[in-house]
Amino acid sequence: MGLDDDGPPSAGCPLAKVETISLGALDNSEVDEAGRLFQACCNHGFFCLDFHSHNTAFETAVNDIYRLEGELFDLHEAELMPFDIDVLSPRYKLNGLRSIASLHDFPRPRLVDKYLNSLHTFTQFIDKAASSILSSLSDSLGLPPASKLTSLHNNHLPSLDLVRLLKYHAQPPSEQGSSLVPHTELGSLTFLFTLQPGLQILNPQTETWEVVVPPNHKTIAIVNIGDCMKMLTGGLFRSSKHRVIGALGRV
Repeated sequence: MGLDDDGPPSAGCPLAKVETISLGALDNSEVDEAGRLFQACCNHGFFCLDFHSHNTAFETAVNDIYRLEGELFDLHEAELMPFDIDVLSPRYKLNGLRSIASLHDFPRPRLVDKYLNSLHTFTQFIDKAASSILSSLSDSLGLPPASKLTSLHNNHLPSLDLVRLLKYHAQPPSEQGSSLVPHTELGSLTFLFTLQPGLQILNPQTETWEVVVPPNHKTIAIVNIGDCMKMLTGGLFRSSKHRVIGALGRV
């Protein structure tokens, strides 16, 4: 995928200052941690969320999904193409409208069946984490109960939430470019689990690209604020433009 007018990727990009927030501290309503979260959302809308030691079941689910990702992308193309969304039906792009617990009849490679319970566990924990973040931010904003961000994200109603597994192929030096062109996220919160480098944030103050150092543990997620949260807070929270640059010689 080619670059747009935002300029070429640079190996000399400065490092982004991304705070690491403890989910456990948020759940315990620790004031300092809530303040750091709020400030991160106002500065550039990116932070790391540490699930580490929060729950062993979650860590098991994350490890299982990493295994699923590896096994899935090792399948031959001939095994995967029958499940191409555009080939099956456009309606499957709206799978988030249904509970994962009821998705036992959707077309999928047989391999996925082995990990359905882990996918269910994973989505439940992410939902709880999102609620903790929204609750903390609502308190920091001083919102009354009826206007809290959590009330606008009812987990009992249909949504377009989804789990997406991504693979960026290694790029030779002659083809180095942006694997994912600069964009913002449409929704409220995006959780990215990765140990690979490549994510860059456009600093809203300096208009320069900054490199996000990947977490050093599988249970630490990079979280970013989306356009929806920016609109809900009247522009107070940032939905920053970001992109993915393929690492040379790496997948």
